[in-house]
Amino acid sequence: MYDSNDLNFGPGVVFIGSTAIYSEGDIVAKPVLETFNIKTSHGGELDRRAKSRTWEIDLTPAGQISAGIITALCPWQSPLPGVSLRGSSDTNVIVWGFNGERATFYGCGVFKMPSLSFAVDKPLFGACTIKVLGKNNTAVDAAEKYYKLESAAFTDSSFSLAAVLTQAYSASWGSSSPWDAIYTDENGFTVDIATSWTPRYISGEGIVDYTLKFSGTSVTAKFKPINPTAAEFLTAQQLQGTQLGVSMATSAQNLIVSASGVHFTLYKGIPHEGSLVFGEEASRNGELQITGTRVAWNDPLFRLATAAPEA
Repeated sequence: MYDSNDLNFGPGVVFIGSTAIYSEGDIVAKPVLETFNIKTSHGGELDRRAKSRTWEIDLTPAGQISAGIITALCPWQSPLPGVSLRGSSDTNVIVWGFNGERATFYGCGVFKMPSLSFAVDKPLFGACTIKVLGKNNTAVDAAEKYYKLESAAFTDSSFSLAAVLTQAYSASWGSSSPWDAIYTDENGFTVDIATSWTPRYISGEGIVDYTLKFSGTSVTAKFKPINPTAAEFLTAQQLQGTQLGVSMATSAQNLIVSASGVHFTLYKGIPHEGSLVFGEEASRNGELQITGTRVAWNDPLFRLATAAPEA
């Protein structure tokens, strides 16, 4: 007969280093196994063998905001070309179940930073992915190369409902009216943060690291501005009155979105993709995108913090 005491389920908490990240929903730790097949003419595919092993941990943070949480979830605000995902030393990530089951994953890095939502009815953080590479300078067949499972009574009590901030935000793109005080529809601002990584293989070791590449790495804010006129909406996008081939970056401005305890800057943002909408219910200004740019290779992509930078 089945013993119901063998059932194993329940929520958990992710710890990136010592920073606790509570989740909105499930935390999923999944193996990512690259394999190759052994085939023969007489038997077809006879075997499958591993080429590389990594893991990915997927979660959507519950929305707590603190300097430590921002640092843990958004480490690539000012990345350099070729920066290592692993870093100079290993970061371990713990997924700790409330039932006392604890999994420690070794050699981790934030592979996909969360999207950001700035709206009165949405928590700040979207889904994110943590990549598990395994212990550095450790044989690929070593016990506990990638993870360790153990039992330990859950003891964390750091969750603070007061730190889950949902609030109205102020926003500006530059200092000229009407963009110096942007009003949006009920969806506010959504910021998509894309990072692109090159896997680094060693034969017999598999993927040992990833390095950041700038092609495919971008930060884009999306929103429907209410207060610009149709003319102001189109003019900001430089859709006529200029020669083709003229730099759009010359009129780039910083997009700033802020509220109590939250300050976001998208640097040198260029607006684009904004359509005019003619409909019974739709606002005239459609969704506008503003994508950040860099002038120097070491310029920041964006800044997310709990306060504005010091003057």
